[in-house]
Amino acid sequence: TGCDKLTEIQVSAGNTHFKSVDGILFSADGKTLIQVPCGKSLTEYTIPDGVTSIREDAFWSCESLTSVTISNSVTSIGNEAFANCKSLTSVTIPNNVTSIGDGAFIGCRSLTSVTIPNSVTSIGYGPFTGCDKLTEILVSAGNTHFKSVDGILFTADGKTLIQFPAGKSLTKYTIPESVTSIGDDAFSHTSLTSVTIPDSVTSIGISAFSSCESLMSVTIPNSVTSIESSAFSSCKSLTSVTIPNSVTSIGGWAFSGCANVTIYGSAGSEAERYAKEDGIKFQVKW
Repeated sequence: TGCDKLTEIQVSAGNTHFKSVDGILFSADGKTLIQVPCGKSLTEYTIPDGVTSIREDAFWSCESLTSVTISNSVTSIGNEAFANCKSLTSVTIPNNVTSIGDGAFIGCRSLTSVTIPNSVTSIGYGPFTGCDKLTEILVSAGNTHFKSVDGILFTADGKTLIQFPAGKSLTKYTIPESVTSIGDDAFSHTSLTSVTIPDSVTSIGISAFSSCESLMSVTIPNSVTSIESSAFSSCKSLTSVTIPNSVTSIGGWAFSGCANVTIYGSAGSEAERYAKEDGIKFQVKW
């Protein structure tokens, strides 16, 4: 992974566990695609029939890759499998895929469209984080595990907001009242200036709003009990956050890189404890 000048991975002829096809590393049975060397400079690639699993980091930083066709035999896409494929504009996920790993397409800055097929039953956190040109994440109508509302990815019951596409041209957004959990990386790298969090939300995930550089203020409702690590990290425009007494847990670096932020809350609260430990300005509001 990240070996920028590596153009091929060879396997000795007698190896019974692995093989190399056109310099790409597979398991010997051809069912697992392990690694495409990122120095190979592929622009288009069709995953061979017979591959069932795309391993974690398999296409990591294949920056020249513009298009990939995933074989119908593939059932799983590993964590960060296509991470930082900066030129990838399109990907078609076939209807046999059941799982998409954490950050599977993270940093695919040219990706413009994606549809989650009916077959997918498992999606990891932040699958499309940092996809700057992705304006909507669609879900096939027959999928019973996930849904798309205005191009935003949710669990089918609407309780978890999984991913807000970074290319969506909204500056203000109100989270639906069905949502109880804001997923890890859900809003990361978006251009939102304002987000309204409803009273239904109880948890804000890891890096949920990280690198939202235009986000200016956040009011967290009384329903929220936990704010996970790095939840608002590197929100450079953030000036005020109101944290209620209901919050009993704030993870490390939750507001790191927010140089101008002031946290408002109650004296003796978890919010005050966190602010003092991290050297963040705190003001008593209640």
